[in-house]
Amino acid sequence: MRGKVLLGTAAAAVTLLGGGAVAGAAVAASPVDSSGVIHGCWTNAALDGSHVFVLQDAGTSCPKGTTAISWNQQGPAGPQGPAGPKGDTGPQGQAGAQGAAGAQGPAGPQGPAGPKGDTGSKGDTGSQGAPGTGATVATEPSGANCASGGAQITDGSGDVAYACDGSAGPAGPQGPQGPAGPTGPAGPAGATGSSTAGPSGLNVTTVTTGDDANRVSGPAVAICPAAEPYVIGGGAEGTTVDIDDQMHAFAAAAVTAGATVVPVSTNSAAYEYFTNGMTVTFEPGTASQESDTIVSGGGTTRWTLATPLTFAHSGGSIAVAQGWEGDGSGGMIIFALCAD
Repeated sequence: MRGKVLLGTAAAAVTLLGGGAVAGAAVAASPVDSSGVIHGCWTNAALDGSHVFVLQDAGTSCPKGTTAISWNQQGPAGPQGPAGPKGDTGPQGQAGAQGAAGAQGPAGPQGPAGPKGDTGSKGDTGSQGAPGTGATVATEPSGANCASGGAQITDGSGDVAYACDGSAGPAGPQGPQGPAGPTGPAGPAGATGSSTAGPSGLNVTTVTTGDDANRVSGPAVAICPAAEPYVIGGGAEGTTVDIDDQMHAFAAAAVTAGATVVPVSTNSAAYEYFTNGMTVTFEPGTASQESDTIVSGGGTTRWTLATPLTFAHSGGSIAVAQGWEGDGSGGMIIFALCAD
């Protein structure tokens, strides 16, 4: 059997109601403090299993032989209960007021291309536009814009651009000898030169190779002396004679452009008659024709020239000089008419 609690009075008596609520109020001091806590005392000794309980003013001590006890008018909050079942859906509420416009969202991804639309009707012809201004081109001299010169291009808007010539490249190798060109037209008659004729007329010396008693068989050459170096005529007499109004020699090997030494073939009919101081012409009648003067080595197989050659000449190429040259059999006489 549960023990009984006896209610008594202290400085002020109150009656306890069910649920922990307090009825009445303290006259002066009160067993209820400012925090709503109720204070009391119960006797340590029991009477027939019951203890005496009295209310005790807040802030005072329980009498001897009793034990203090206190409780709240309202108990502490219990633990959170479990969630209840979901209630029924309420009726549709009234539409709220229009909210303010939100910020612009980011652009969405590119959508797929739509189907091709129908061809539209042809539009009206537009009005004729004003004539445009074309670009102009002018020669650009060598300078800051183009080191080697070029062209200056100005468009219709006045913008200027330059197309510059490249710098000169190194000289290419000597090309092959081209074919002989056609004979040019005769030039105008030259002015009359000074006469070398003496009292009896033109001074002429006849130089003869061989005579009736000493006919020669070719090759042979009649060359004018240094005192009268100019050949004005000549001829030959013999059974079979091949005559030419120039002496011929042949290069023994190829000669490069810029060379001053020419090796001469011993097969040349008249190489030994090419003397120092004589003017020789290489490859006459071709694009590589050029003339030079023998300064040493005349009459030998190695000539030294006064100036470097302009063109390259292959082995076997021809060099000619003034003089009559013949080649025959059965004996012949070759002569040259020489003037100073």
